[in-house]
Amino acid sequence: MKYAILLCAMLAIPAQAEMISGNKLHDEFKKSEDSVIKYGFTRGYLAGVYDSNAGITFCSPDEVTLGQLSNMTEKYLAENPAVRHLPAESIIVYMLKKVWPCAKKSTTL
Repeated sequence: MKYAILLCAMLAIPAQAEMISGNKLHDEFKKSEDSVIKYGFTRGYLAGVYDSNAGITFCSPDEVTLGQLSNMTEKYLAENPAVRHLPAESIIVYMLKKVWPCAKKSTTL
């Protein structure tokens, strides 16, 4: 029975994965002022992108808050409409990499 349910669920999933674009995230930020669910979505998405890339593609200070990250992302999306068609994760990581690049490691002995 479990396998039948799993098979039905898999067939119901579209073949192409849903992508969160910069446009979608920008729209969700605007809606988050009036909706607790939209507020939670945008902050949760940002926290996930941040946590999965921190210390790898960017090196932020330890004191960074989710509110600060949210303000930075919302402002960047508003001021850069030409890139909003790109995946939101790529935009966020690019922005954070520019603001907080990791120090280059020395390759000398």
